[in-house]
Amino acid sequence: MTKLDITDAFKPDFDGDRPKTTLTGPERNQHRLVKQAVIDRLHAAMLTLICQPRVGPKANLAGGAPPYIVEFSDRVGAELEEPKRARYEPTTADVSDMLPALSLMDGLHRPFFKVVMLRALNEFAVEKGESEPFPWDVIGEECGGMSGRWAEDAYNAAIVQATRRAGLLPMVSRDYGVVVVSFWVDRGWMTKLATASDPRQAVSNAKAGSPVRPEQAFVVWVPGQHEAKRIVDAMRPGLRGLQAHSAYFKVHPDVMAERIIDAARALGVGWTFEDISVRSALAA
Repeated sequence: MTKLDITDAFKPDFDGDRPKTTLTGPERNQHRLVKQAVIDRLHAAMLTLICQPRVGPKANLAGGAPPYIVEFSDRVGAELEEPKRARYEPTTADVSDMLPALSLMDGLHRPFFKVVMLRALNEFAVEKGESEPFPWDVIGEECGGMSGRWAEDAYNAAIVQATRRAGLLPMVSRDYGVVVVSFWVDRGWMTKLATASDPRQAVSNAKAGSPVRPEQAFVVWVPGQHEAKRIVDAMRPGLRGLQAHSAYFKVHPDVMAERIIDAARALGVGWTFEDISVRSALAA
């Protein structure tokens, strides 16, 4: 089998939308925060597909093998007392979302589907306390003798395609941002929440007003000042009891990032996540 080029994951005759596989710097950080939602959805769809009649490891037996072979197989398994692997039980929501979720991978070469399916089976088995049936090397081998590294790259490419199709990588104009600057003190994380049109300057101002050097900083870009204020206002009820003083909260920066993005999505506001280098921001 010829090695598929990860940068050309789509079939040559596919006429639909072909979102790019590559990510820009800001997109890469944003993808890190939202890709798990796509992974969970695709894995559930793959596991649900396997559960459908005449699909999965037992398809050949169910499709016309002589009954005595089925009986013999069952008897041998019982005699060996083979532990039964956990079986995925799809919910009604899983069944309803199966086709829409799989459509996020529409047009990809078949091996990309297989990589995602085997990865879903592997993650489900590990989640149930079983040994890994499909580590990356095995997945690569199952996909035409490819390497484990190829399998990882193919999986990541498929997830990026699905994330773009799902609309979770929206790029917005960088007019205004919700800025977070986090400090590590003896009591734990102290995180400042603010809005600014110049996030780098906001980080510098936060440093100037604190005896402690900031450890992390980032901005969630939104279309304008009004949207930034709406997001912060929507977050305030959930931050009650966590405020230390002024605009500082006793919240881990990663948790603050999740809350900002959740608020933006709930309000229907487009956003782009970007890390800010603390050193370069302070040197500016």
